[in-house]
Amino acid sequence: MAALLMYIAVVSVAPDPSVCTSYEMVSGSAIDHSSGYGAGEVKCWRIPCSGGYVSLTWNTFETEDSEHCYDIGGCSSGCPGCNCDYVIIYTTAGNSERMCGTSLPSYTIADVGDVVIHFKSDNLKHRAGFSLGFTCSVTAPTDPHTAIKAATSVDADCHHSYTDLTLTPASTLSVPASGTYKPGLSQCYRVACSHQLQLTWNRFDIEGGASCPNDKVVLYTTSGKTDHCGSMSPSLTPPMGSDVVLLMESDGATELTGFEVIFECLTPAPDTPAPDTPAPDTPAPDTPAPDTPAPDTPAPDTPAPDTPAPDTPAPDTPAPDTSAPDTPAPDTPAPDTPAPDTPAPDTPAPDTPAPDTPAPDTPAPDTPAPDTPAPDTPAPDTPAPDTPAPDTPAP
Repeated sequence: MAALLMYIAVVSVAPDPSVCTSYEMVSGSAIDHSSGYGAGEVKCWRIPCSGGYVSLTWNTFETEDSEHCYDIGGCSSGCPGCNCDYVIIYTTAGNSERMCGTSLPSYTIADVGDVVIHFKSDNLKHRAGFSLGFTCSVTAPTDPHTAIKAATSVDADCHHSYTDLTLTPASTLSVPASGTYKPGLSQCYRVACSHQLQLTWNRFDIEGGASCPNDKVVLYTTSGKTDHCGSMSPSLTPPMGSDVVLLMESDGATELTGFEVIFECLTPAPDTPAPDTPAPDTPAPDTPAPDTPAPDTPAPDTPAPDTPAPDTPAPDTPAPDTSAPDTPAPDTPAPDTPAPDTPAPDTPAPDTPAPDTPAPDTPAPDTPAPDTPAPDTPAPDTPAPDTPAPDTPAP
């Protein structure tokens, strides 16, 4: 069984309880009374620590408790208060604490000085006893369970004796493991959780009654303590980070099937921030831009828009009026000579081609050119010259 550290700070004046008429020899830094004690024993040990704090480390602890008293039908004064076999720790500041049972004690007293350990047994059932180590230090010890002890009477009710449950991350406690619980139980179980502790009850069957006068389960947290009995499971949500102590007590009469509870420490997921890793300060490489000639990209072969040539009609130019002037011939009697038959000159009409207007250098649509006839210019009406016959006298 693993050792449980128990701290006791004591006053500078050595205690001298009246129950101790003599003291056992203390050798070194340990007390060993674990080879089995006898009936009616009364023993005392003094631990010297002038001006300092005593720390006790309990290695073994096994004395008669309330369950064993009822098993043999004895303990008329009632073993639930550790009245059969027990250990009492005294300080000269007036503090004294009693403990019994089979769980390693856990106890702290804020006094300075010597400590006296007193052991007593009755005449009935006897067990192995106890063994412990001790130190004296100028540094005050610390107690991880100070908050729940300050808020409740748990240390006194449990006689500083606890069975500590380990959560990995949950622990199941069944009292009893099977059958019915025994009479005269007085056992404390302690659970520590730095986050939120959750209790899930699978079974709850404790002798009932108003205010639970007989058997009961007592739950302790930093908010106080509550008693529970009957068949309705306790509804308890401990404060965040609070210890929970469960005390099971029974009298000597009706016993039922007890309880089973699962303790689970609800640990939140760690809030791990993303690592703040700065980007490496790596200078960009001094790489010259490649001397790449611009690509020889020909201009796109975009055809000219298919624009039809304008339909321009040839100009309507009238033929020039080239008629000869109307000059009256002289009133000379013409000889009665027949005029020579001179035909009029055959003057062809001038060949005036249509104006040669080049079309724009745009591929013309395949549209036939307009059939523009050459202008019909009539030949000039030129009368033959009125040449009078020579005035030749007749022979």
